[in-house]
Amino acid sequence: MSCVAELVSEHAEAVSESGCWIWTRALSGAGYGQARVDGRTQYMHRLAYEEYVGPIPDGLFVLHRCDVRCCCNPDHLFAGTTQDNTADMVKKGRNTRGSECKTAKLNESDVVRIRERYNSGERVVDISQDYPVHIRNIYAAIRGEWWGHVK
Repeated sequence: MSCVAELVSEHAEAVSESGCWIWTRALSGAGYGQARVDGRTQYMHRLAYEEYVGPIPDGLFVLHRCDVRCCCNPDHLFAGTTQDNTADMVKKGRNTRGSECKTAKLNESDVVRIRERYNSGERVVDISQDYPVHIRNIYAAIRGEWWGHVK
C-alpha cells in the first residue's frame, strides 16, 4: 500500500449518504484536507487523485463534484481548468455577486445611484469621493464591468 493510500485509509471517514471520504486531519484555511508527504504539505484531494486516477495533467486543477473541500474520494474528483471550475460553481449556484459577496464595499443601490449621478453629468472623480472604493471601481461599476447584474 502506498503512503497516500495508507493516509487515506487511516484518516478519511467514509460518509455513506454522500459517498464522500472526509479527511479528518489537518485542513487548510480554505477547508481542504492536507498532509505532510515527502517533506511538503500537500492537498489530500490532489494526492488521492494522483494515487487512484493518475497524474494531474499540466495546467489543470483537481475539482470536486461533491463540493466538499475535505473529500478525497477519487470518484468525486476530476481534472479541470479554471474555466471548468468557474462553470461548475455557477451551475451549482455557489457564485456570489454584488452585496452577497462578503468583501463588497458597495451595494446594489449604491451602484444605481452612482450610475444615475454619472448619467446626469456628474464627474466620476466627484462621485468617487462619496464611496469607500478606488475610482477605478467606480468606472467599472458605471461601465457594467462589475455589478453587471444591476440594471
